[in-house]
Amino acid sequence: MKRAWMTSALVLGLTACGGSDGSECGEGTVEMEGVCVPTSMIMCGDGTAPDSDGNCVPDGSQCGAGTTFDDGTGECVPDITGCATGTVAMGGECVPDGSVICTDGTEFDATTGTCVPSGEACGEGTVLLDGECRPADEALMAEVFAGAEPDDPRFDGTPVTFTPPAIGEERTIGGCIVPADGDMDGETDYDADWFTFSTAEAGLFRIHADGLGGLSAGFAVLATEGPLADQGWIRVGLNLVGDSSERRVYVPAAGNYVLAVFDSRSLNLDGLDGGVGFSRAVGGPDACYHVTVEAEAVPTPTALTAPTDSGMLGQDPQFFTYTATGRTIFQSEVTEESTAAQGSQVLVYGDTVSSGAIAFSPPVADGDDVLIVVSPVYNISFDTVDYDLTLTEIAEVPADGAVTLTHDDASDIGHFLAFEATAGDVVHLSFTSADELLFIVRNPDLGGAWAPCGAGIFGGPNPCDEADVYYVVEQTGSQLVQVSNTEATDGEMYDVTFTRVGQTPPTIMAGTPAAVTLADERTFVRVAAGTHVWSRFDLSALSGTGFVDADLALLEDAPGPLSAAPSIAWSGVTAASRIHGPMMGGDFLLEIQDGSGTFDGDESVTVGFDAQTFDDVMAAPMMPVSRTGDAIAAGEARFYFVRATAGGQITIDVTGTGGTDPVLEILDANGLPTTSLDDTGSDGIESYFGNVPLAGWVAFAVTEFGGAAGTVDVDIDVTSPPYTSSIGSTSFASICPSGGGLGMQVLDADDGITSTTSFSTFTAFAYFEMPVSGYQVSTNGWLTFDTSYSGGSLFNSQPIGTPTGPNAVVAPFWDDLVTEVCVLEEAGRFIVEWSGTDFAGSGTVQFQVVMLGDRSLEFVYGPMHTVARDPSFTVVGLENQAGDGGVVYEMAITGGNSVLWTPAP
Repeated sequence: MKRAWMTSALVLGLTACGGSDGSECGEGTVEMEGVCVPTSMIMCGDGTAPDSDGNCVPDGSQCGAGTTFDDGTGECVPDITGCATGTVAMGGECVPDGSVICTDGTEFDATTGTCVPSGEACGEGTVLLDGECRPADEALMAEVFAGAEPDDPRFDGTPVTFTPPAIGEERTIGGCIVPADGDMDGETDYDADWFTFSTAEAGLFRIHADGLGGLSAGFAVLATEGPLADQGWIRVGLNLVGDSSERRVYVPAAGNYVLAVFDSRSLNLDGLDGGVGFSRAVGGPDACYHVTVEAEAVPTPTALTAPTDSGMLGQDPQFFTYTATGRTIFQSEVTEESTAAQGSQVLVYGDTVSSGAIAFSPPVADGDDVLIVVSPVYNISFDTVDYDLTLTEIAEVPADGAVTLTHDDASDIGHFLAFEATAGDVVHLSFTSADELLFIVRNPDLGGAWAPCGAGIFGGPNPCDEADVYYVVEQTGSQLVQVSNTEATDGEMYDVTFTRVGQTPPTIMAGTPAAVTLADERTFVRVAAGTHVWSRFDLSALSGTGFVDADLALLEDAPGPLSAAPSIAWSGVTAASRIHGPMMGGDFLLEIQDGSGTFDGDESVTVGFDAQTFDDVMAAPMMPVSRTGDAIAAGEARFYFVRATAGGQITIDVTGTGGTDPVLEILDANGLPTTSLDDTGSDGIESYFGNVPLAGWVAFAVTEFGGAAGTVDVDIDVTSPPYTSSIGSTSFASICPSGGGLGMQVLDADDGITSTTSFSTFTAFAYFEMPVSGYQVSTNGWLTFDTSYSGGSLFNSQPIGTPTGPNAVVAPFWDDLVTEVCVLEEAGRFIVEWSGTDFAGSGTVQFQVVMLGDRSLEFVYGPMHTVARDPSFTVVGLENQAGDGGVVYEMAITGGNSVLWTPAP
């Protein structure tokens, strides 16, 4: 299992470039809030164009003669010509490109692009280590050496751990950078040696890395856990013109960190303004390093008398304090105008640390100081890099009250408001305004964004004048509410009225009831269901005005917004059960509401939770289950959980014995009856016949009609699914006239559907053992044999087994698509082809369904098919005519492959 903190490293680009996570938008689109949006749908003014976030920014079309638009700064910069060897133009200046590395006794001359004597030449048999000439064999000596490869967590390696030195002391580290094919994909991966260390408090370290044997030694320090890791805190030491690098790194909090050592030339220089990433493997068996880590005392910070400051962004951190005048929350921002350096900071108050170009404090008491430490993520500029530091006091989201905001045309981020919350808490946040506003709620690290008013068609936030939301907090710290009034004029003031209620859901364990006071209209309890297949909840000791029963719902326990209006699973109850199914336990949120529909604020209840007692039955085709003499306790039900293959059919017979009058109830996932059978009397047989749902189980309860004790015999029989899937062998060959095929185009639009078309020659096909006479095709990747269907093309897919129409669906790739659809009907086969893109335009789709006279179907995916199957949205499978069952294909879909569906014999 990969370590959780590796997520931070991956986000920071500490992986080889050139890979793909499937999230890149296609040509002509940009990503907005996780959705690929056509640039043609984003209206920008003259001289501007959408950036990677969909914001309108200068595009350089109005840059004058002798200037070029710099993507990094968004400004027109003077054209740079004549950069010397070993340098490249970046953001209006020449910066090193790593092609010229100067070794001991020389230094790089940026004017000539050559190495010139530095006056630090060492004598024969010595090398320059940390600024001193030492015997060459000392370079091969260190207190800590890199571990055996792989030590890189990218490849499940284990880094070596070292103890950081005390103030005034040093620790030396050694190793070699030897690129290898770590992931066994046939390509050599860049190498970085990883070392872990822990600190009991914040500290300042001078880190000097010397390269040996041609290595241009560079390093990075990054946080591996907690808020700093969530915020992507990293500091990098680079030298692209020499074999050594040095900088001071302020480690801003106690915790666990990584020191990674690599060759500076392995960096992706073209992408530095977007983060530190790697693009090439550099090194070899003799390319080694000697790193010195020295602990230093933290200097006394400079007290700022104004909330702004300017300075030069060097390699060393700069320390400042600022005193709050009145209780406030600070937003601190560092900006710089060079793409050769990336400014950053940490903002510290008490035990809370926030990092990044923009950082936020928790509420600061009147007269207290905040610590601001400014330092670059990296800096490879030959020139001085100026920065500006700006501290802004931002308002706190009131628990119940209004905030007045003033619109500023110069701000492209609107206003930030903040409040404190702890990870795992549930926050009820509501607001109203006389204006239509854009709202985004963000984590303390500015990530985890979601829109309380919902997302628009292109993923951006919808404007609204009111919202009422509950959400689970992901990160401890200042939760940020970003507010923007796009219709306001400069200087216009507007009010936003908030109410805010936070609750820390108690966790209940199986067998240990917990007393709960209802904190809000919707109160939550965290349930540790573990590996339970079937859970039971009991409410007791209900107290409060009119509080005699409750409405309950079980929700996924995951960070982010909860359903605004959840479906109440159990209404007016004091007990409930939930069937999780095999391998579906885990943690959930149990929502409790006063069953009277009125929250009075005085309600309390004891919540109990345990595993439901049931008979666990395995059923398989050709292996019927027979149980005799199952006892039914007086006034109680006996529960059965049957595991069977999804898509098959099941028969359940319950026979009363000894005068028992059985009642058979088929249960849904909430333990509630969907079918109740009581057709016979004493010693009668109650029978159920149906499909095994896609979850792969059927649950039922048996009771005695009169409530007396009794006994029953239970017989269960299942059949195989009507279709089985396997890898097909058919290759894609277009039938569309546009692709040289013999088929007929029937659709070429967005959200189109054909009218019912009867088969003329392909007349012998049976689907789920029933003959079909005609079809309708949707541009959204599905067709139906339900000739009575009169609905639309349904770009919003619905799961296989949804009784509402359309039924009898064949879905090779049901998603929101824009496609050309062609058909080819012959006596022995019928083919339907879809080709085009997904609605966002992020990739191409190309697939067919081929039906043959032997009743088999094959989903064939063409070589141009690039859109991945989204398990939460894309439907791939077959549905029966009743719409109450079918089969689903749950594996990944890739171009050039096919899936063969073979009917049961």
